[in-house]
Amino acid sequence: RPLTAYFRFLKENRPVFRQKNPEMSNMELVKKLAGAWKELPASQKQVYEDARKTDWQKYSEQLAAYKAQLTPAQAAALKEERRKRLAKRRSFRAKREMTVLGKPKRPRSGFNIFVSENFQESEGVSPAVSQERLL
Repeated sequence: RPLTAYFRFLKENRPVFRQKNPEMSNMELVKKLAGAWKELPASQKQVYEDARKTDWQKYSEQLAAYKAQLTPAQAAALKEERRKRLAKRRSFRAKREMTVLGKPKRPRSGFNIFVSENFQESEGVSPAVSQERLL
């Protein structure tokens, strides 16, 4: 996907700002660049915006051409992949939300308790010796 006007500005001006301030951390550098972008006159911002629009048009044309040459099976596979990716993202969000809301942890299984107790006993011992003790 094409860069936004702001990211295009960052990409072009980061080396210049880096040369002027080599000791600055990346975070400070980006803050300084953001300030420069805010103070940039609208006429200069328009140059970056026009470049974004032309790149976006090219991207749209290339994407349409790509989608037109796909076979129905390939299109279905891409759609399925996208569906799986979105489902995975939703599950991560739901899990994070449950954590934030304070969902209690599941109780430990018997095997988990067994392993944790025996792991403490065999700490610092070679794996072969600890396996012999368990068996």
